[in-house]
Amino acid sequence: MSRRRPAQVRTDPRPGESPEIAGISPRLAAGIVRLERSRNYLWPGIVTMALVRWHNFVREPGHRFWSADPGDCGIWECCGDPHLSRDILEGVLLALPRHCARELQRIVDRHDELY
Repeated sequence: MSRRRPAQVRTDPRPGESPEIAGISPRLAAGIVRLERSRNYLWPGIVTMALVRWHNFVREPGHRFWSADPGDCGIWECCGDPHLSRDILEGVLLALPRHCARELQRIVDRHDELY
């Protein structure tokens, strides 16, 4: 059985950490996981959550009339501001390596066009 180089093993996402974003390359997935591990303001899965939240928000028919509901719990993962999700994605785009950022930018641009 052939062995993988140590550098390749370190860049591969761990089981359960791989972003579940449809249509992304393994290179971008590894870049996202590496970024989520290395920044103290990010945690595993935040990029996927932010992209899903932004996707769901722009797909809603009345998305331009969004306002925070006073009954919301205030936890971003549950009832958070979708505009904060877009801000998180922008920060990730700035922090990713250029080749990974271009690929993620294409995905985010498709959602931005709907907004």
